[in-house]
Amino acid sequence: MGVKSRFSLHAALESLALSLPEAWVDYPWDYPSFKVRKKVFVFWAWPEQEFSFAVKLPHSREGLEALPFVTPTGYGLGKHGWFNVKVSRENSVPLELLSSWIMESYVANAPKSLAQQLLSQ
Repeated sequence: MGVKSRFSLHAALESLALSLPEAWVDYPWDYPSFKVRKKVFVFWAWPEQEFSFAVKLPHSREGLEALPFVTPTGYGLGKHGWFNVKVSRENSVPLELLSSWIMESYVANAPKSLAQQLLSQ
């Protein structure tokens, strides 16, 4: 995956995250976090050779650890369903799959009324 495709992927996923009801971006560390109200639903990171993010996947978590580009998130978050997803030159992950994980994380973290609003669209 070249730099241009990483930028395209990043832009598409960022656009999706910000399009969700009441979503906004915060910068508590060096990289952005996407929140719904006060709850994070995506942690972003962009190291030199890859683009990565962490999402909460309570429904898709079965079998995720078998994927070479997915690992449980550290700091105790992994036991609560959070996973790191690393996209690099070595793997080609479909945008649709990454988008579905961001949507699932949003629904898992959003207040029920906002999650239901999204699910009913």
